[in-house]
Amino acid sequence: MKKAIILSTIFLISGSCSKQYHFEKFIQKGGQIEPKIEWKTETKTDTIKGMDGKDSIVFLTDSVPFAVYDIKYVPKWRVRFDNKRFDDSLNYLKRIYSMELNNALKRDKIEAKKEIKITRAENRFPWLWLMFAVGMILIGLGILKRR
Repeated sequence: MKKAIILSTIFLISGSCSKQYHFEKFIQKGGQIEPKIEWKTETKTDTIKGMDGKDSIVFLTDSVPFAVYDIKYVPKWRVRFDNKRFDDSLNYLKRIYSMELNNALKRDKIEAKKEIKITRAENRFPWLWLMFAVGMILIGLGILKRR
């Protein structure tokens, strides 16, 4: 059993990929590296304290430059334009705009029907009073008799 475990670990170690292989695949598939080097200087100082601890002398001895490395790995989905996600977002926006347009059209139809009913009622109202008044006048004159 121990031989099988040792043999299987040797096969796994020898069969696994190196980090160089994965790095090359990363670059082949469109990944990019953005190195950023920033130079900073550090000044070294020496101080000599006085007798009472109140006086001190500061000597600037040396300014040493050193580099600060900031390496950014940009994956392929940030480098290349992702059509699938863009199409999904466009379809989502189209669906939202079409729903808003349909709601606006329905709302406008309802408002137009209300306006039509209001204008019909406003136009009908004086005619009803006029017909009532004419009928009352005719009854008063005796042309229309009540039974």
